[in-house]
Amino acid sequence: MERAAQDDHVPMPALGDLWGDILRFKIWICAGVMIGLLAGIAFIGFTVPHYRGEAIIAPAVPMSGGASSKVMSHEDAFALRFLFQHVNAGQGSDFQRFEALLTGASVAGILMADKRIVEGLRQDRSFSWSDGKSSVAANAEQLSEYLKKRIQIESMGMSSTRKMVYTHPDPAFAKYLLGALHHIADGLIR
Repeated sequence: MERAAQDDHVPMPALGDLWGDILRFKIWICAGVMIGLLAGIAFIGFTVPHYRGEAIIAPAVPMSGGASSKVMSHEDAFALRFLFQHVNAGQGSDFQRFEALLTGASVAGILMADKRIVEGLRQDRSFSWSDGKSSVAANAEQLSEYLKKRIQIESMGMSSTRKMVYTHPDPAFAKYLLGALHHIADGLIR
């Protein structure tokens, strides 16, 4: 009985056994690597390259109110005035409204009137076989949802400056869309 238990023991494979297995299955391993490489090359070949458009935005520096009062108009207090202006700029409700309006339905509705925007949105696709006819700009609500997903607003360090980021197959359109968004949202606030 003891001898049968000893015969059932399977020895642990050594490093040489692993190397032997690799050599034995080298054709299957190479075939798997080649299929993976070909699938990766095909995937990259069918994807549409996107370019990153960026626009740096910052709140307007207030030119009235406490920052420019007569108490602080002395030239020796220039640094204090500068600091006060920039601390208040990041807290402004106008800039928070700007960020909220940027991807809202009111801005999207105005954007839809621009033929260049509608045509550019039709070009936005991930794969070469995707059709450009199924546009995200069917109505203002759909365009607003698209903008909320695709426009990122990133903070730039500890300052109140932000960066708007948008990726699109046409770099000129990415720049145009960011400029149009800024212009329309700024105009609605003013």
